[in-house]
Amino acid sequence: MTSVSAASSPIPSPEDENVAMIDRISDQGIILACDDRQAAWLGYATEEITGADWSRIYSRSARAHLSNILDHPEDAPKALVLELRRADGRPQNVCAVVEVEGSGPTRTLRTFKWHHASFADRDALAEGKAVLLDILNASDDPSWCIEYAEPVDLSAPEQEIVRQMFENRRHWRFCNAAMGRFYRLPDDQDLNDRPVREIFDRNPGNEAFALFLLRNNFDVVRALSHDTRYDGTTVDVENDVRGLIRNNQLHRMWGTVRDVSKHLRRNDELRKRMGDLELALVAVPEALLLVDGSGLILLANTAARVFFGMNTDMIVGQPLEKLVSAAAHPHRLMTLTEQSVTGALRAPILVDAQHHDGPIQAEVNARRFETRGLPYLAVTLRKPQARMPDDPQQDEIMAK
Repeated sequence: MTSVSAASSPIPSPEDENVAMIDRISDQGIILACDDRQAAWLGYATEEITGADWSRIYSRSARAHLSNILDHPEDAPKALVLELRRADGRPQNVCAVVEVEGSGPTRTLRTFKWHHASFADRDALAEGKAVLLDILNASDDPSWCIEYAEPVDLSAPEQEIVRQMFENRRHWRFCNAAMGRFYRLPDDQDLNDRPVREIFDRNPGNEAFALFLLRNNFDVVRALSHDTRYDGTTVDVENDVRGLIRNNQLHRMWGTVRDVSKHLRRNDELRKRMGDLELALVAVPEALLLVDGSGLILLANTAARVFFGMNTDMIVGQPLEKLVSAAAHPHRLMTLTEQSVTGALRAPILVDAQHHDGPIQAEVNARRFETRGLPYLAVTLRKPQARMPDDPQQDEIMAK
């Protein structure tokens, strides 16, 4: 077999990823040997590099990396990206694997370099992952990700899917620091090391939550759950959740949580107050309507439903002028009450009202009030009072 010398070997193009360029460097930073390919690619003759200081082709950052490997030979072999300098001064990044040969003062480095290598992509991915983790850990929003070592079979019946979500092997892929604080894990512990079941255990409430996720294709916003913290306290939680589904299997799901306990307590209190108000309005013996600034009826008490002979759906949401004649048009009532010192009509207005069985007469009274800067009317209706004959005061009131 005829041998081929290194000098006669073809020079690789920058796109050739399979041919390594090699050199050897002493612990004093002298280039002891250089591959002809590398010298030619950098724009040198081989003899211009061999015996030269490593600063001729290695940048300052590259020399720092190599020095670190010389100082810590136990880390070798090591894969990294190095910056080289061409003869014309242009920088060129290469992917390198660095080995340490010998020991003590005779220690040397041998570098194998490629224009591109898969481990460089892995390094870039690792750096990107580290940046994302730093961002998530710095966030005050609790974030989490559950990984299923045994993917959940989404082609199974619903109850079987729910069972697998809790019983298939799973672990935290990621929980940020805010997540541990939110669930009040002791400061000396990391939630990522804890079992998922300690927070997302199988119980009726979590089963219902899992079923909700399933029926919404693991894409939900502000889904409510009731969770238990590590100190035993409970908390109402709002969840945003997404899932990774491949080949009809759930591989992981992730999301954020928010404490909405105070918000829910406020809503409960408001609902209670509204319930108390509605009970009070039911007890009012006169027909009462609550009308907004545009003239729409927002509320009708029991007496109003009896007065008009209609159910709630036929009254609430309707314009007031559909139930009473123009004499009590809401815009007129707003103007009259606004002009009044007390905010109320000075006297009732006689109108025709729409009863379920036909028109009837009614006396309308109204008072204007505001809440959150918006005007409203409280309107009462009753059948006209019996008149005493030849009562001039009553005639004056009715005329107005």
